[in-house]
Amino acid sequence: MFAVLPAGRPVNTSLTPITPTHFALTLPAQPPINHIAVFLLPDATLPPDIAAAVYFRPPAATEYRFLGAIGEGKESAIFSLRDAAATDSGMVLDSSDGGDGGSGTGTVELGIALEPTAQVAIALGQLQRDEEERKQRRRQEQQNSAMTALITSRSAFPAPADPGATMSDVPPKVMAQRIIQHAFNYLASFAEKRGGGDGAGVAVGGGSGGLNAMEDMIPLSRMREWWVKFEGKLDRDPAFLEKEVGGV
Repeated sequence: MFAVLPAGRPVNTSLTPITPTHFALTLPAQPPINHIAVFLLPDATLPPDIAAAVYFRPPAATEYRFLGAIGEGKESAIFSLRDAAATDSGMVLDSSDGGDGGSGTGTVELGIALEPTAQVAIALGQLQRDEEERKQRRRQEQQNSAMTALITSRSAFPAPADPGATMSDVPPKVMAQRIIQHAFNYLASFAEKRGGGDGAGVAVGGGSGGLNAMEDMIPLSRMREWWVKFEGKLDRDPAFLEKEVGGV
């Protein structure tokens, strides 16, 4: 009834029936499998109220993870096993460890279950919400990493030319605020409306009067551009941040 095509491997139709509505296939973890296609065979059909839910179990895992489904009107689909393996445990299938901690001899298991379409629709909705949350976390981590690097980097502040001179009397918190405000003022002019798109970028604003973090995105190239200009300004006037009054 079903066929499976792991990327870079031959088509496999040797799914084992566990019950009349459940099927399983075990595959070696090596070479790595990043994507897998599942489809109905040409002579196979499913009732309109039944869908084939596809599940995946990485090496050494104890539970299956829902990947998606196929059925009437969508007789085939391609699924990412790399994303599924890294979803909760951080486990990733790659050529360095075989996905099983270094032995290179692990296996991955694929399961297919015939389930009511209404039940599968609920699972698909939850899968989409989980994916959106992961994307949002990744965007937030990118933003946090970029801003942390800017604030904590001491190389941005050259030593005073006069050996007897002292470092800035401006409190570190105020200095950090001025750096952030300087970056915000520059980057805000490049904000693009993307409706929460998943392209690489930095979300800015939020809160009353700010830019909408779910819609206004800044390409990371603009962050790098600002950093180059910021360093150039420091080279020309190392104390310019100390002279700022009222923010920037």
